[in-house]
Amino acid sequence: LYLDNFTSSERLVIKGIDRLEIVVTGENRIESDSRVPFSAIDTYVTFSGGGKLTIVNKTQSGVPALYYGNESGCGACAIGMTVTDKTEVFVETNVKDGTAVLIGFNSDASKKDRGFLVKDGGRLIARAKEGIAIDADDITIDNGYVYAKADKAGLYGGTITVENNGIIEAEACEYAIYSARMSVLSGSEVTAKADFYGTYIHNGDIIVSGGKLTGILTGKYEHSNSDKYTLAICSLNDIDVSDGGTIIGKSDKKYSDFGVY
Repeated sequence: LYLDNFTSSERLVIKGIDRLEIVVTGENRIESDSRVPFSAIDTYVTFSGGGKLTIVNKTQSGVPALYYGNESGCGACAIGMTVTDKTEVFVETNVKDGTAVLIGFNSDASKKDRGFLVKDGGRLIARAKEGIAIDADDITIDNGYVYAKADKAGLYGGTITVENNGIIEAEACEYAIYSARMSVLSGSEVTAKADFYGTYIHNGDIIVSGGKLTGILTGKYEHSNSDKYTLAICSLNDIDVSDGGTIIGKSDKKYSDFGVY
C-alpha cells in the first residue's frame, strides 16, 4: 500500500492480509473523531518509505488511535508492526482514557510478533492526553527512536530491548516506563521522566551493557501529596551494569525516596 501525501478524515481498516508493507512518502495524515482511526486486524504491518504518517484520534473516548489486533477490542488475535527506513509514525489521542498505540496481547502462545520493532532510523512518536502512550507485549528499538508521553504510562510493555544506538524518551505522571524486563545495549540511551516512577521493572532484570539508562523524578508533586513511593529507577529483580554502561537515577523533587532501587 502506497501513501503519498495522503489525507483522510475517515478511519482506515486493514484485515484479511497476513503481512502488509505501507510505503509512506511525503506528509500523510489520518484523523478521525469516530472509532479507531487506523486498525490492522490480524495483519503484521511494516511502515517504510522515509515519509511521515500522522494518526490522530480527536474525540472518541476510551479507544486507541493506532490499534493492532482483533476488532472486538482486546486484541485476541494481535499481530504487530515495524517502523523502518527513516520513516516516522506520529500517533496522538486527545480523548479520555485513550491509548495512542495499542498492540493487542494474544493468549495463544503459538502466535508471534505481538509487539513492534523500530529500526534503521525509523521513528515512532506517541502522545496520549490521558491513559497510555504505547502499550505492547514485546518492544525492540534497533538503531531507531521512540518517544512516548502520557498521563498514566509512557511505555507499557513486556520485554523492552534497545540496541545499536537506539533511543527511547518516555514521560508520564505515574510510570514513564513500566515493563517486565529491559535491556539497554551497545551505545543506546533510555531516558524516563515521571512524577512517581521513572522506570519500573516488575518481573525481570535491568541490563545496561554499553548503554545508558537515566531515570528522572520531575518534581511536579511534593512527596507529602502522594501515598506512593517516588522512584527514579526500580527493578524488583537485579540490575546489571557492564561494558561501560551507565545508570543514573536523580530527582528534581524537594522530597523523594530513591534514585535507584
